[in-house]
Amino acid sequence: AYQNIRDWLLPGWFMFVQSMMTLALMFAFTALVLVSILLMRFLLRFEIIVLMVAFILEAITSIPLFLSVAVFGGMCFERSWLQNPIYNHLSWAYALAVVAFFFHTVAAMMLLGETLKARERRRRANNLIYNMQPRLMSGTTEPAARLYLFPADGTSV
Repeated sequence: AYQNIRDWLLPGWFMFVQSMMTLALMFAFTALVLVSILLMRFLLRFEIIVLMVAFILEAITSIPLFLSVAVFGGMCFERSWLQNPIYNHLSWAYALAVVAFFFHTVAAMMLLGETLKARERRRRANNLIYNMQPRLMSGTTEPAARLYLFPADGTSV
């Protein structure tokens, strides 16, 4: 009996919306796990890479969300889908899907900004460590700090 009305209850566009929302859920959950790992301060050595992957996942999440919101919004009033189409209306779940699309897009932009800031922080930290190394005096192989702080003849400075 269900096989007879399956195409009527689940048209192709509705299955497309379901599959896009499922993909978006998987990508969003994976991005959430990565951001949680960074929040707990694990994998700080790979902070830039994890942030970039989380950005890519959030950006990919917003694409199927947009597609599903657009397709469902355009096709939900189709007269052949449900009985009494005059009583069909978009409810709070559709509004939450639109809000989710907006927030995932904003989250992707914020993760991109944080990735760029982390890259700059890493660059500055590496430069700071590099600049902390003692410099060689011209014409010698000894660092300048050792020559001035610890003279070879044992006399104090």
